[in-house]
Parts: sequence; C-alpha cells; structure tokens
Amino acid sequence: MKSSSLVSRNRGHGLRPSADSFAWMFRTNLPPRRGMPLSSVQKRNFFAHARDSKPAETLKSLTEARKSLEEARQEIKENRERAQLRTTHTFAPLPGFFSRPAELRALKRILEGPPAFTVLCGASSVGKTALLREVLSESRYHVLHFDLRIAGFADLSSLYLSLCKQMEQFFDTMSREMEGYEVFEKEAWGFKVSFLALCSSCTLLTWDSKHDRLSIERLIDSSGPEAVKTSDVARLMELFQSSLLHYWEFQPKIDDDNASSEETKVGHADNMERVGEAERSAEKSPQQSKDKAERPAKRVPVIFFDEAHKLPALIRSTEAMKCLLDAMLVLTKQDRLCHVVHATSDSIYQTWLRQLNIMHHCKIISIGDCSKTETSVYFTEKLLPGVPEALRKRLNFEILYDAFGGKLVHWADYVSDFVNANGDFAVEKSTHFLQAYTLLNLQLIYASEIEAAALEKQGGSRSSGQAPQGFKIYTPLTAETTVAASGTNSDTNGSSKTGDAPPAYTALQLLDVMHRLTRSHARCVRYFSLCRAIGIRAVDDMVR
Repeated sequence: MKSSSLVSRNRGHGLRPSADSFAWMFRTNLPPRRGMPLSSVQKRNFFAHARDSKPAETLKSLTEARKSLEEARQEIKENRERAQLRTTHTFAPLPGFFSRPAELRALKRILEGPPAFTVLCGASSVGKTALLREVLSESRYHVLHFDLRIAGFADLSSLYLSLCKQMEQFFDTMSREMEGYEVFEKEAWGFKVSFLALCSSCTLLTWDSKHDRLSIERLIDSSGPEAVKTSDVARLMELFQSSLLHYWEFQPKIDDDNASSEETKVGHADNMERVGEAERSAEKSPQQSKDKAERPAKRVPVIFFDEAHKLPALIRSTEAMKCLLDAMLVLTKQDRLCHVVHATSDSIYQTWLRQLNIMHHCKIISIGDCSKTETSVYFTEKLLPGVPEALRKRLNFEILYDAFGGKLVHWADYVSDFVNANGDFAVEKSTHFLQAYTLLNLQLIYASEIEAAALEKQGGSRSSGQAPQGFKIYTPLTAETTVAASGTNSDTNGSSKTGDAPPAYTALQLLDVMHRLTRSHARCVRYFSLCRAIGIRAVDDMVR
C-alpha cells in the first residue's frame, strides 16, 4: 500500500517513477560503437571511478612507469641505430702488397684442401698477415677474424661475446648475400648478443639458443663477468658446430622444371670431402658444372687468430683455453667444418701448444725473410720509383742488404727516412739498425757479467751482493704460462722457475752463433745441431 501510494503521489505531482529516478546512475556517455555521437553530457558516468587512499604513491608509480617507457624507447632507438653500423671483418689485400709466389702457393694449397688447424710461424714483420690477407680476400672464404693486437676480449665473458658476434655475423652474411640461404637467419639468431631490450618482447624468442644468449647476457649484468664459466664457452662452440653441420649439409631450393621437389633438400655428404667438393667444383663434368652453376658456391669459414701468442696473457684460465683449442680441433680434424689459422711471431708459442696436447695435430708453416733475388726485385720495382732521381745513386743495394737482409719492412722504413733526410742518412742511423745493435751489446754485456760472477764464485772471491740476473726482454706470455727451456713446468705458486734466472749462454757462445749466421749463405743455423754444440737451454734462452 505504501509503495502504490508513493507511486500515485509521485504521478500526482508530475514526477517520474522511483525506478527511473536511479537509472541515470548506470548510464554512460561513451558511444557503443565508433561513429555514434556521445550521449548527453549532463548524464554522469561512474566508469573506473574509485577512491584513492594514497594519491602520492599512485603519482610516484605513474612517474616511474613513464620514465621506464622513455628509457625503453630510447634504448630501442639506439639499438636500431647500432644495427645500421655493423662492424665488418672483410679481408682486403693490403695496398702495395709484394707478391711472394712460393709462400702464397703453400697457403693456398692448405686452405684449398681439407680443413686443418694451421700455425703460421715467423719473425716479426716478415709479412705473415699480409700473405694471409692476400689469400683470404678471395670470395670463397669468410674470415672470423680476431686481431689480438687490438683484442676485443680480456676475460671469459668478453671472449664469449666476441665469439658470439663473429659467429652471428657469419650466418647473417650467408642469409643476406647467398640466394636460397635465407633460412640461416635462424642460425644467426642463436648467436645474437645485442638488441636485448628489443628482443625481450619479440616473438623470435621461441628460438631456444636465443634464450641461452639472453640468459648469459642477463647473468653478466647481474653477477659480473666472472659469472661466465668454461662450460658456457663449450656450449657456444657446440652450437657453432651444429650450425656448421647444417650449413654444409644444406642444399638450397632450385626453381627448375627438373627439380624433384619444391622443398629444400638436405644432403648427407661425407665429412671428409665436405670442403674439398666446394673447392674443387671446377673439376667436375660439364653437366655437373652446369647444375652447380645454378647454385652459389658455399663460402668456407676460416677462424683466424692474429698474434695468437697473446692468448695465454688475455685468458688466464688454462681450462678455458684447453676447451677452446680442443673445440677448434673438433671443427677441423674431426668434423672437417672450417679452417683454423693461428699466426704468431713467438716461437715459444709452439711449446705452449705442445703442453696442451694440441701441437701434434697442427700443420706448421714457417714464413722467413725474402731471398736476395726477391729483395732486389722489391727494391727495384717498389722502392726506387718513389726516390727522387738525384738521390737514387746514393742507395747501394749490397750495403743495404748486408744491414737489413730480407726484411722488407726495414727496407721501406730506411728508404722513407733516407728521402726525408734528403739523402744524408747513413745506415747506422736507422732505427732498426740502432735497436739491433743496442740489444746485441746489452746481451753481450750481461752475459759477460754473469760469466765473471760465476768465475769469482768458483774462486771464492765473490762478495755477498746480489748476483746478476741477466738482460730480460719483454715476452708476451705471462709468467704463469711461460715454459722453461729445459722442459720443467712452473712451480706451485704459478711463477716460472726460469723467469728470474740468468740466461744459460755465455758471451762467447752468443758471438759464436752470430759468427755462424754471418758466414752461412742460408742465413740460418739448424736448431738441433746448435743444441748439441752448446746445449738446449742456451739455445732456447737465445731464442727468447
């Protein structure tokens, strides 16, 4: 009765029913669809209205969210700019290269054959890098170059990232430059170490190896470089091995009427002939050559470490270096997937490799100085054209050859200084001559002091002073990895037993070796015959 009387009372006063009086609270001024006009602005909307008990914290969280979005946007922009500035490691021939046919022929014969672990030895400034650049600049090779003169790594974490970058670049180049190899972009994803902020929200994370790379990068950011272990490097090399296996077994799709399938074919060629077939494709029959012409020739990957004797100084972990070198042996000798070349100017590096049980699996190439005939051709064809006519008569080839031998770098430096001094520049004033003369005299003086100290000790007239230690020359190998000449290993403290010991040769022995070098037409002395004459330790100390 009360409700009916209330309704009738409202109707009597011209008011709307009570149910309609509360309907406006549930209406909205938002259009149900696009293009429809808004409802009356006088109607209230309680959508998302709530009471905020802590407005300061809400404003703070909104400010932090806005700051995070700005940082993410800036990082994405920087990553896109960095992607356009990729570092390339293409091998181009050095300008003014002087051809050495015998050495080039030996390098080409090794690189065109089955994959091998090659150690390229030679004194400093004999042209090892120039020769390799001349050979590896051909389009059939892709070089994963690590120049340890400006090494991009000095610990395990930076080594890991450098390896990732080079491996990613190889497969990325194959997917972009070789027709039909676009599928190898996925292999490049497995080695990416950049664009982390962009890739963290990208669907490409379904690739398992990308998860691995991102986890390593986050591990380094959170725990520091020491968080990367030898097992991480081993897993990376295993990933590279599987990717190379896929690369060599892959056959690109051919759009031809005679093709048996439109899907990509995967072959199972013999591992021993995988690279040899790519190199000797020109020797096949005309019909096979015609079929092969439709496909791009596969490029041979070459891992090249220049100045490789600096590796022990950069990576102090013996386990990590053993793991890396063993992986290189697997890639070359076992699976025949790629070439590995180590160039070094330190002969003791071979002893270090022998300690790690690597050296007997390697091929050794020794690059020496140029012969007198080659030096004469270089002097006549390369150097004399840059000398003014009035100064050419002052350059005597025989005198210069007696001073510099077959080191072409020394010739070029002296001729440049000679021209700059307007011809008033004697051989004895050249930098290389002065350095060699100074080092020889220092060695003789220190060796004489040690010999005199030994005689005084035998006679009992030696004072209680510090014994002479001999003249020390910097070695790129650290004390932890330096191998003693007698074959003894380092002591328990990690320092070499012979690091502070005086040299084992005398001044007379050094003079005798110098006399043998000057009177020998070959300008060399056989190692083992010299060891029998004066002893192994004396010879090895002279080499150091």
